[in-house]
This record gives sequence, structure tokens and C-alpha cells, in this order.
Amino acid sequence: WVVADAFELGVRRVHVRGDQILALGNVNGRREEGEAPSVARLAVFRITGEVVRRFDGLHKASASDLDVTEDGTMVATASRGERQNLFVSGTGDDVGAVELPGHTQHTMGVLKVSFLGQGRRVASAGADGNVVIYSAQSGRIQQIIAEALGGTRVTALCELRVGADAPASRSTCLAFGGNAYEDREIAVHVWGTPAGV
Repeated sequence: WVVADAFELGVRRVHVRGDQILALGNVNGRREEGEAPSVARLAVFRITGEVVRRFDGLHKASASDLDVTEDGTMVATASRGERQNLFVSGTGDDVGAVELPGHTQHTMGVLKVSFLGQGRRVASAGADGNVVIYSAQSGRIQQIIAEALGGTRVTALCELRVGADAPASRSTCLAFGGNAYEDREIAVHVWGTPAGV
């Protein structure tokens, strides 16, 4: 199936959870409302192609990343033109949205988001070079890893589970990486240590 009118300017990320597909993409912005030419839209589809819900106005700039908890109950999005992530709890009728600040101003904004520890925390990586870890329950900042790659922007971020049998509840590791265009270097770092390792 094809949904031709879901996104006018392309899709950035797609996740499948159960019988739903969650897609983050971009549509034409409304400049009269202060939006950029390209703004984020989150759309939820059934596997059959039926549109369940669309979330517009999540960001006033273009989308950069999306993550969804394993049970599909929480969604985090990021935007290239803003300092905030948007944390959306639920994708059905009961929806709450919380802005997660913590990145400094940069024209490229927030590049990556990732849930950690079975959705108890959410981390974000910005073009400012910082990685910020939040409580998924309160939205409060738990830790800022300033200049995580020595000032290089962080362009990749994910939870790291050590060993094939490592339960998510024991995982406290976060892998992140990036590159500096001037010297073409790529770095990957691991933050934290899993319990029992």
C-alpha cells in the first residue's frame, strides 16, 4: 500500500510496533505562524495502510529523528532547527507532550533521540556536541555529557546492551558517535557500565 499524501517533503524515520507503523517526516511549513519552510509531522498507520492519527505542530522546523519504546506507548522526536526534543506519551486518544530542553542554540538543532532502560530514560544528541539524558517520567534532565566527542557534533546515538542475553533493565550503556568535517574523523564512545559486567 502507498499513502501518497502523508508527507509532502519526505520521511525521516519509521518504526513498526505491533500492528502500527509510526513515521516521522516533513511537510510544508506555515510561515505566517512562524514555522520554517519544512516542519515535522508524526503519522501513525495501521499495517493495512489506514492512517490512525497525524500529529502536526510537533516542531516548527524539519524533523531529524524518532524513537519509540518497545511497547509502543511512548514516542520521542527531534528537530534540526530547535534546541528541544519533543517527548510524546501515547499515540492514541490519551496523548501528552513534553518539551525536553537542554541543548544550546545551533542551526542544526537536535540530531538523534533514543529511549534507554525499557523507556525509563530518553537521551538526545545535538549539533552542539552534547548528549542529554532525561527521565522519561518527569522530563527532567538527569545528566548532560558536555562536548561528548570533544566539541564534534554527535550524529549517532543508541542504547548498548552488552551480550546477547543482557536484559534491558540492566543496561545503562549509551553508544554515541559523530564526525568532524574538517578532518574527516569519526569517533564512537561508550558511556556508562552495565550492572554486573
